[in-house]
Amino acid sequence: MTRPVLTLLALLAVLLAACQQVGRLLDPDVAQLERFQQARARGDLRAIADEEVVETCQHAGTEACARLMAIRAESCLALAMARRAPGAACPAATAEARAELACAHAAFAAAMGSPAGRFTEAQVLALRQGRAQAAYCRAELETVTAGVPLARESLSLSAGLPPARRAAIGGSAALYLARPGAGADSVRCERAREAARLAAAGLAANPEVEERALLLRLAADAAARRATIPGCTP
Repeated sequence: MTRPVLTLLALLAVLLAACQQVGRLLDPDVAQLERFQQARARGDLRAIADEEVVETCQHAGTEACARLMAIRAESCLALAMARRAPGAACPAATAEARAELACAHAAFAAAMGSPAGRFTEAQVLALRQGRAQAAYCRAELETVTAGVPLARESLSLSAGLPPARRAAIGGSAALYLARPGAGADSVRCERAREAARLAAAGLAANPEVEERALLLRLAADAAARRATIPGCTP
């Protein structure tokens, strides 16, 4: 290959690198998406959770922004759920868990609310499940008054999830709404019954061992809760 051709190729490579750099400066969401994807590939979820999504995504609904939010939501939720004690549905109420769940809940909502996300049906289902889980666990860390709206959101989002996951998340949220102070006795009774129905449906779907244990506990807790509500017959 002649020297002029080599020189031209080298110049083109420099220009391409420069264009890519300019593109990153002009599209900070694309640059951040690259960083998030690299961090996720190496398993560094903390780096993703600790970096706020670029400010431009607060004003523009680009595909990159939607995917940024989805990756951050998944990372924050994974960090929070890793704090759970064995067999627990949610982490204990620590400042770290609260922050991670708040991050996940907000980022899932932002990703789902973006019309530019272009998510597949499976990805939309995963986002819905993640947001429902984050909402329920946030409710568990709040007072009943503050947690009721979150539990209602979780119960609503759980509709359409696979039976075992709907039962585990939606049933838990329904049982939360059967607590004292969550509403009138008639409403609390219906939520306790709903938790029992969901637990039974989930168990019928032959869930995995860990999920089965959770659903068996949910069914027992729903029956115990119903027994404490005046006039709440099976």
